[in-house]
Amino acid sequence: MNVTSSLRDDAACVSFEGRFDASWSQLAAIELDAAIRSGRARIELDLERVTFISSVGIGVLLRTLTRIRSVGGSLAVVAASDAVREMLRISKLEVLLGAVAPVERIREETISIGTSWTGALRRVSKQTPRARLRSVDSEAIQVTHDVVALGHVALAQHSEGAAGHYGEGLIAGSAAVVAHAAASRPDCLGSSAEGAVSCFLRNGLLARGPIALHGYFDGNDAGAVSLSGLAEAIVAATDGPVAIVAAGECAGAFGVWARTSPDGWAQSVSEMKGSSIRQALRFSGEPMHAGDSMVAVIIACASRDLASLDGRVRTQLRPTHRPGVDVHLHAHLVTATYRPIPRSTVDASAVGALLIEQPLKGVMHGLEDATGLESAFARGVVWVMELESGEVPS
Repeated sequence: MNVTSSLRDDAACVSFEGRFDASWSQLAAIELDAAIRSGRARIELDLERVTFISSVGIGVLLRTLTRIRSVGGSLAVVAASDAVREMLRISKLEVLLGAVAPVERIREETISIGTSWTGALRRVSKQTPRARLRSVDSEAIQVTHDVVALGHVALAQHSEGAAGHYGEGLIAGSAAVVAHAAASRPDCLGSSAEGAVSCFLRNGLLARGPIALHGYFDGNDAGAVSLSGLAEAIVAATDGPVAIVAAGECAGAFGVWARTSPDGWAQSVSEMKGSSIRQALRFSGEPMHAGDSMVAVIIACASRDLASLDGRVRTQLRPTHRPGVDVHLHAHLVTATYRPIPRSTVDASAVGALLIEQPLKGVMHGLEDATGLESAFARGVVWVMELESGEVPS
């Protein structure tokens, strides 16, 4: 069997030639998985040169159809041989024959981002007020759709229940996730139409307001998209401080997380040295979880705008080590079993659904070493809040 693939803005196109049977099912599954991971909202299959398709081949198509439909996408056989048409008829899958309706074109002007990688942003409305950013010492937070936050999180309803249960965490897409230091794996709570859940945020940053821009980014063959590279491109495109929620395929998660609940530390990390740091923190050592899903919350601004931010916010933003990258940021990230989010997905609640429904693997404070090594995406989608400058009252 020969397989060729190509990408358009709105679709991944895969063409098969030869026998589509058990001998070639693994190759076909790999190619179709790559089509799903591309982030396109639909997959178009050209099976016109397939001379035979077995029940195993039909099974591969069904699994692909189930996966792409689970994230709001579609699959269509846009060309098929007589043998394929007959097998689809027998399998009662004639609905796959014929092109699906084209994705509605975005009318708003798009903003290109990225240099060594590609991406674009578009405004969700013509006028969107800026979100409010503030530093949080310790506070109960309602997990609603307009909140993006990072810091030490405890999934508790009151301060007494939160004590001793903090860990690295983030809030995005109406969900809160935390790597509780004493637990064997991360945990997550999500709000719903019935009501918002709450959690405690400690030593963190919180942005509240509307999403201003939505877009996508793709490393393509040029390599991965680092957190600082993504942040710098978005800051440059929006000309101001931003809160970013990015979700996509992980190219490597690199960071640090707490060994013990941070509310029990005698010192802040900035004051710790040597053995104290090793007792308090775990380090990933090298990038982890490539190929899984990753969600990152990033608060970022250009160096020139740093002085305009509240002083307590400034202390939580750090410059990047990458030469020529003029951005200060703070990032937390979570990894989970892979689940695609198509680039056409505008509603940020898709992030919450991923975090709630997929097995979580790790939560960490995004780290960058002196050589510039940091977490990165292979590709993904992004939501952006534009932030107010200056001091913001609690």
